[in-house]
Amino acid sequence: MRKTLRLLLVVFLLLPCFFTAFAQERTISGTILSDDNNPLVFVTVTNKTTKKSVVTTEAGRFSIPAEKGHVLSVTYVGYSTKEITVGDNTVITIRLASTQNSMDAVEVTALGIPRSKKSLGYSTQQVKGEDLAQAQRENVLTALAGRVAGVTVTTTTGLPGASVGIMLRGAVSMDGSNQPLFVIDGMPVDNSTFAQGALVSDGPNRNNDYSNRLMDLNPNDIESINVLKGPEATALYGNAGASGAIIITTRKAKSGRTATSYDNAFRLEKVTRFPEIQQEYGRGTAGNRDLLTRTFLGPKYADTATIYNNIENFFKTGFTQKHNLSVESGSEKNSYRLSTNYIDQDGIVNRQCDSFSQV
Repeated sequence: MRKTLRLLLVVFLLLPCFFTAFAQERTISGTILSDDNNPLVFVTVTNKTTKKSVVTTEAGRFSIPAEKGHVLSVTYVGYSTKEITVGDNTVITIRLASTQNSMDAVEVTALGIPRSKKSLGYSTQQVKGEDLAQAQRENVLTALAGRVAGVTVTTTTGLPGASVGIMLRGAVSMDGSNQPLFVIDGMPVDNSTFAQGALVSDGPNRNNDYSNRLMDLNPNDIESINVLKGPEATALYGNAGASGAIIITTRKAKSGRTATSYDNAFRLEKVTRFPEIQQEYGRGTAGNRDLLTRTFLGPKYADTATIYNNIENFFKTGFTQKHNLSVESGSEKNSYRLSTNYIDQDGIVNRQCDSFSQV
């Protein structure tokens, strides 16, 4: 009888504590936004007391069990970590501030797999699309020149539409293409120029220049470029990645945002340095006139002779104009981005053949 009374007394004393603890268990829900009020997807929210974690949905929303006084840790790549102490409110809104340093710590590797830069055992280098767009080049590859270590960019000529070849860390083939594999949003693209009996690096594409396919890609549509150099970095691509791989990620619309952008650029090109040539003696040898010879050691030009500067007449002032227009919008379920690019490039070669003459 006494044991029964003691048990009832203990239950009676612990019952208020049980109801109090039960009443304190609740769910905290909310939305996580960026510093420009866009919802962030796959943000990790961790209750540091219970060690439970959840991730946000496409709308940036989350729900996690937490009591008053618990601390919620919010972490996301590219944004600073933020800790929130749970109060009386059960619905909260959290804004994260972006950090440039954290963005540089993530690399897009083979097959589009994002990895932490510190965890990679091979050499990679990232170039932002903003830097490529600011270069105002007509070809994406020429914009990479001087921005990536160990990369050789070769232009066939300086004329508009000239093909551009690129090599990573030297040639690996004597009779094939030495250009790296290009992957645009997971789709492999062949950028090799049409070689006419070439050995190494598609060299003699000079008789007929067929350009290269990467010039069809608008630099303003690129979000980032990751250059994978070593064989370990391109092992998943097999033989196609023997010369390295360049992973291109294009821009995509952000959820909950509608934007229209336009930019233009104008450029003038002019040749200012010419080789020094003599304009005193005509064709010939030892003072004798001979139009068949290539030497200019013949008789002197007459004082009344008209001297034509065919080298300077061969060039003119080139003019290039670029126009870019893009429209993008996104929601929780779908998004779209439309862009167009117009380039009109008039080179520096004078096409008026009647301006060239000989004495």
